[in-house]
Amino acid sequence: MTDRRRRLFTFGGWLVAVLLVVAIVHRFDVRTIGTYLRQGNWPAVLPFALGLPVVYLLIGAFWDRVVFVRVLGGPRWVDLLRGRAGASLLMLLGYAAGNGAMGLWLARKTKAPAILVTSAVLYTMLSDLGGLGLVASLAFRVGHPAVRPAVGHAALAIVAIPVAIAVLARPVLRGTTSRFLTAWRDLPPWMGLLQIAGHALDLAGVSLVTWSAARAFGLAIPLPVFATYMPIILLATSLPFNIGGFGAAQAAWLVFLPWATGEHLLAFQLVWQFMYGGAMILRGLPFVRSVLADLRDA
Repeated sequence: MTDRRRRLFTFGGWLVAVLLVVAIVHRFDVRTIGTYLRQGNWPAVLPFALGLPVVYLLIGAFWDRVVFVRVLGGPRWVDLLRGRAGASLLMLLGYAAGNGAMGLWLARKTKAPAILVTSAVLYTMLSDLGGLGLVASLAFRVGHPAVRPAVGHAALAIVAIPVAIAVLARPVLRGTTSRFLTAWRDLPPWMGLLQIAGHALDLAGVSLVTWSAARAFGLAIPLPVFATYMPIILLATSLPFNIGGFGAAQAAWLVFLPWATGEHLLAFQLVWQFMYGGAMILRGLPFVRSVLADLRDA
């Protein structure tokens, strides 16, 4: 992507984010949101916001390292913790788009070609997507009929595609030599399925902790419903339609409108974003300097 196209893409994302924020402010009563913010139990939410980034880092690094070691030959788990924490903070600050910072750091630490790093990172991202679909699909089965059937069908499709790829990729790609397909060609089906299951456990924990924080703030949303819709929120938060956490992230939380008012949902989302974002910064600060040094040497 050229610099001009990158700037246009970034500007387009910012424009969508601004339009979403304007629409939300126009649709909901800002004063009521302020009332919920003042009345909300902030201290009860804080432990969940501080603990989740640490737990998510420890567990997520474990599953990702399984793939990275097989495809790239490293890095060590301790180094991966440092790299993920520092790269996440750099991405939060706009240093690179998507998983760019993490990919550059992996290439530097493992000395692996960029094409292999891309293969490994995309493999873990696809496993993560499958984990999201698995959590949502299982939660839908428990929470049905409280959740729209279309959501459950979509969740099943999201998990079915990565599962099918994990099972069929190695036999189908056995005769290929493309380095881009290395991860799918070399990793056995059982490892792909284990990756999806592992990421699902990780994301189930994210759903449980976030639900507990929302409950402490006063949102009475059933856990199966929360776990079904949480993947939508996580996906929306990762989209380039957010500026400093504002935009698609707020809009995604409105999927819970049947179970809470929009003002209450937005108030919690702002509190959660503020606390969780602060925890992400605290998590990455000790490592960002060394990760930046690695990237400059790349």
